[in-house]
Amino acid sequence: ALETAQRAGDQRTVANTLNGMAILATIRGDFSQAVERCQESLTLCRETVNRIGMARAYHNLGMAHADRKDWASAMECFEKGFEDAQAEGLLNVMANIHLSRAELLLELGDSSMVALCCARALDIYRKTENRLCEADTYRVLGRLFTVRKQWATAASLFRDSLNLNEQYGKPLNVAEVHRDMGKMHLARGLRTEARSSLQAALSGFEKLGAKGDVIEVQRLVESLDRS
Repeated sequence: ALETAQRAGDQRTVANTLNGMAILATIRGDFSQAVERCQESLTLCRETVNRIGMARAYHNLGMAHADRKDWASAMECFEKGFEDAQAEGLLNVMANIHLSRAELLLELGDSSMVALCCARALDIYRKTENRLCEADTYRVLGRLFTVRKQWATAASLFRDSLNLNEQYGKPLNVAEVHRDMGKMHLARGLRTEARSSLQAALSGFEKLGAKGDVIEVQRLVESLDRS
């Protein structure tokens, strides 16, 4: 698709294809390539004054930086992407950035604004009937309530997320929910439940070739084996 678009001189399609390649690189755990592809996409979007493409590329670039734990660069990209998305009225991109900000804040140990970010994302997802992204918001909220040690609420949110993702057939999202449920069980000291969830996550990530996620979950399983 990339070569075809390049031969046709279709710069917008080239930019979109590069953006898609960045997402695949992120899933595989090749964050350097993800950053490179996003930057190439951004360059083309600037040249063609494609703010829609810029909004999506900045969001994906922010996620790649977050996966590399470059929090400052990630937040900067989210801010730029949100500005472009807002200017173009891209509601789902705005919601996606709200949700990515929420996850970034959780990684930084700052949960003060997570509920607000999730509420803003969820409002848009429900209005646009985006059930898959609604499911992902439930997962992030489950993480928030895990931090708060409100176990029943966290477990309920994870179940809702899991049910929706299974209903719509999104294996990556299913694996992510199992991983986060496993972490919740670990925090509660429920070793059997933690192992079950983490093994389900590991199986899902391995099938998808999500190398970074596989390594993370393997370490969690190994920590169970050592304790």
